[in-house]
Amino acid sequence: MTDCQEKFDELTYTANRVLDRDLAGLTRMPDRSRIEKYNEIKADEEELRWDFGKECPDFLSKDARQRAAGELTLARLLLAASFYKESEVPTAMQGDFIEKELEAVVEFDRFKQFDALDEDQIEEKVRRMEGEVYELVQEYTSTQIANMDKLIENPEVQQEVIERLVERYDDRRERIRQGFFVYVETHGLEHLVESIEDAIEAVSDSTDEREKIQDALREELTDLEDSLERGFERQRTQIQTEISRVERQVASETVDAADIRAEIQNIDTIDEDALAELNDAISRTQELETQLDTKITELETAKEEAVKSGSEEVGEQAAQVVEAELERLTEQRSELKNEIDRLQVEREEIESARDRLDERQQSLEERVEEVETSVDDTGGLEGKDVVTASTARLFEMDYMGRFDTGMFEVQSIRMPNDTFEVPHDYWDGRSERRNEASRMTNLLQEHDKELSGTHPTNPTARYTITESKYMGLSESTEMIIEATVASHLEAHAINGFDATPADLDDLLGFVNDAVREASNQETPYLLGIASPTGWTDRVQNLVKEDELARTRFSRHVSVCLVDLRNGELIYDPADPVVAENISLFERAVQTEAVDDCYAYLKSEYVSDLGRETVMLQEITNETDYDRHVVKRSFDRVESNGDGEQFYIDEDGLAIDIG
Repeated sequence: MTDCQEKFDELTYTANRVLDRDLAGLTRMPDRSRIEKYNEIKADEEELRWDFGKECPDFLSKDARQRAAGELTLARLLLAASFYKESEVPTAMQGDFIEKELEAVVEFDRFKQFDALDEDQIEEKVRRMEGEVYELVQEYTSTQIANMDKLIENPEVQQEVIERLVERYDDRRERIRQGFFVYVETHGLEHLVESIEDAIEAVSDSTDEREKIQDALREELTDLEDSLERGFERQRTQIQTEISRVERQVASETVDAADIRAEIQNIDTIDEDALAELNDAISRTQELETQLDTKITELETAKEEAVKSGSEEVGEQAAQVVEAELERLTEQRSELKNEIDRLQVEREEIESARDRLDERQQSLEERVEEVETSVDDTGGLEGKDVVTASTARLFEMDYMGRFDTGMFEVQSIRMPNDTFEVPHDYWDGRSERRNEASRMTNLLQEHDKELSGTHPTNPTARYTITESKYMGLSESTEMIIEATVASHLEAHAINGFDATPADLDDLLGFVNDAVREASNQETPYLLGIASPTGWTDRVQNLVKEDELARTRFSRHVSVCLVDLRNGELIYDPADPVVAENISLFERAVQTEAVDDCYAYLKSEYVSDLGRETVMLQEITNETDYDRHVVKRSFDRVESNGDGEQFYIDEDGLAIDIG
């Protein structure tokens, strides 16, 4: 029997120490200590329930053993409630107790000062409407502990836990009830109810309006997304395909100007329906925001009137009823503002895409006008900006490799309000990769092109800075750092090359997704977007010179653009998040290799008056230089006035020297 007593004392020791403390005392304990004690008590409880009766069958009756196990469960509930009171229950404890059980513990703890008062003292404070005791009595009817019988009857509540909880706080509960009876006897229930009736009515009306607005916004965005998918995106894809096909014809060896001009005229233009619908959606969303503003004003008025009515304490309680709904409305208004901002950026993307397609179509018409001079007897398309599919693939592989290396070598990351020192091997498990290889494959199949590994796939690498909570049981995202490549995959699939710099619609296509994620998570987002064909002047001016560049897209998103042809970085120097992390996006430029390749071209071809055309592939076959090194050497030859680059159908990039 002595051994059983010792075993029982051992199993209940930790739980008894927890039960000896109040919630405030438990809350002051370190997180790790509370979690360790929780796990220890849980193991003790399991042993007490299932094994102790076998080892010591005569030591405790079944009821006594169950009661003792209930005390251990109560101890675990107190530990879980100590986290619940602060913020959230750790993952290891979630699911062991429902919210009503946790709330009951927290509510009992709020009334703990009643333990130090006798009935006369409580009665005096309530009659004089004095201090926190009086305020707590006022709130009594809104708590679970005012109707403990109903809580005990809840089928989701662990009965023995609540019974142990009631026993633990039985004396306190009686004192609270006595104070409430004195309150009702002195002031009457009407005094409590009438003072907050108007406030409750205002909150009820506001809640209905808030839910209607939420439903309207959800329906609006769903319909808009479906419409844009069916309308604008389909039109844009079709027109881009047609323009790319005509561009390839212009690059062919046999060009019929009349036929091409006819095809250009047959290319559709984007109608205004999608843009008009988006404008209407923005207007309707702004109307929802106006409705919310009206409700917020009404609630603020109700709050002021509640504070003025009756006693100060009662008025403040009525104001608290309103305050919670005000917070929800304000949060919803913030969400609406984010949606409006996102829709406006999306509208800008559509407008830019429309203008971009018009410009490409106009450019084709101008090329046809000059077709006799732009395509010589060798055939080909003029343009130093031509980047072949294989060169674009090399660009993106080199760039992403450099970015990954930089991330693993960097010692610190500048965040909006702090600097993060990167521990060794920190990125293990905090990075991910994705690409558009499947889309590239589908595009090649659609246009009957041969599948190969020499086409770009627009890879993306993402690294995430996180903060652990509860000893790693949960974590929050503190910053996202991402690098991606923006090649025009359809142009490469159809033509095998691309000569069009990335423009505003390309930029916004990436930025919109980043803004949405950053806004939803309230997380800073550093985004580097690299283009093998460079960026248009208007995009560069927008990012570098716009007075609102830093906050144009979102206060959470910082953007750096990279021109993969020459490694140029385009960003807002006033934004410290991108400016102080700029080394992450620098592309390693093989200056010495380009110098040597240029010298080779100069000596072997530029000085050879009998040589007119040099193919890029020919140089890569003759030397060990990579394609992008040869491409940069061609650029230098052309910039010095010694040649002109062009694209030959099926043969690739070439330079006409002489």
